[in-house]
Parts: sequence; C-alpha cells; structure tokens
Amino acid sequence: MLDKYQLLWRFYVKDGHISGPLKFTLSLSQQIEYLTLAVGNAKSHPVLAGGKHESAIAFLTDLKEKLEVSQVQLEIFHVLSPRLQLQPSDSDLWEKVELLERGLFSITELYQVYADPHDLLTIKLLALCVSQHQDEALVKDIWDCILHEAVQSVPSAGALDHIQGTIVPLG
Repeated sequence: MLDKYQLLWRFYVKDGHISGPLKFTLSLSQQIEYLTLAVGNAKSHPVLAGGKHESAIAFLTDLKEKLEVSQVQLEIFHVLSPRLQLQPSDSDLWEKVELLERGLFSITELYQVYADPHDLLTIKLLALCVSQHQDEALVKDIWDCILHEAVQSVPSAGALDHIQGTIVPLG
C-alpha cells in the first residue's frame, strides 16, 4: 500500500497540483513524511517551460506551508498525549488527540481548538509564527504568561536560571 502513496506524491510533484480533497488513512507522522518527500522532490523537480514556473512555485509554497502546519500539529500531539495518562476520563481530550492523528488541520483550527483552550503557550507562539500573524498585543500577552509561569514554578534562588532556560529555546 505504501508503494501506491510513493507513486502518488511523485505524481503530484510531476503534475504540479492536487485536484480535490484527498482522504488518506495515514498516521500524522506518515503524512509529515510524505509532505517532506513531496517538498524535497518539488524543490528538485525542473520547472518546465510554458508558463508553469509560477504554478510550480505556488505548489512548492503550498507544500511547505502544509508541512509547517503539520509539524505544529505533531507538536500539539506530543504535548497533549501525556495528558491522557493524567486525565484518562476526559473523553473530550481523548477525541481531540485522536483527531490529530486522522487528518491535517489548518493553523487556525490548531490554535482555536487546541492551543487556546488547553492554554498551550509555546504552541500559541509557534502557531502565530507559522501563520505570520502580526498581533503585538497577543504576542506580548503570551510572553507575559510564559514569564509568569516560569517565575511562579521555581523558588526565587533558581528563578533566573529557570527563566533563562524557559525563554532562550523559544527565541
């Protein structure tokens, strides 16, 4: 079955477009793998003459954006999956985590359905960065919450090191 998917993403790269919605029964990590392969092949595929240069660039850009969003989705999956152990009776959380594995969401859906309701601060920043959303007040509020959490989670003696360890990886 995977050989058919190999042929399919090669066809999409060669053809230069995807016609209609696609329904695959692939895990999220497999979807990311195939998007990665498609981006790599689209980058190396020669652009044919005859006015297809713009469509090839648009196709590659679309693939790259889908790959970035799917990586945010995978990050959300990795953050929420351990919470299932802590909240085994939360059927809403179970359903949301299962949905993450079944298909690709838009960055807006990931923010509104996952990052915001579950208060995933670093995911909120990541989603805003990926979507190139320019809302200084929102970003400032998220950073304020991250700093507040970092300060509150450690006794004052080690607070500075903990804050630095929290902030530096986020950029």
